[in-house]
Order: sequence, then C-alpha cells, then structure tokens
Amino acid sequence: MKYARIVNNKVVETFDAPLGKDITEYFVPAIASQFIPCTDDVEQDYSYDGEAFTPGGIPGPTMPIEVVETPAQ
Repeated sequence: MKYARIVNNKVVETFDAPLGKDITEYFVPAIASQFIPCTDDVEQDYSYDGEAFTPGGIPGPTMPIEVVETPAQ
C-alpha cells in the first residue's frame, strides 16, 4: 500500500509499504501519523485539501552539466 506524508497540505514524501504491513511498522508514531493512504499516482509536491490530491507545480529548470576533460599525466 502506498502512503503520502502530508505537511502543511503538501505531500513531502511517499512510502510504499509491503503488502500486509502498516506504516507504523516503519516510522515512529509522530511521523507515522502524518501519513495517509493514497493512490499509486500521488507523488511528492502534490497538494492535499483533506479530501483529494492535486498535482504540484511545474518542475523547475535543470542546470546543464559541463564536462571538463583534464589531460592525462
């Protein structure tokens, strides 16, 4: 079963518990209480209004990686 950890109405992480296992077997009670069951399509940065999940914002820009070759010694 998949769970979403909700903080300030945002999904801050998701966790897939093995079949038959409960979220409380993996997290201390204070953290486990922030998780709720969710569907497989829910991801980090989704919003949660107490009833439904909505996708988060547009991903930010990515930085290009510059490859610098160094001469062999």
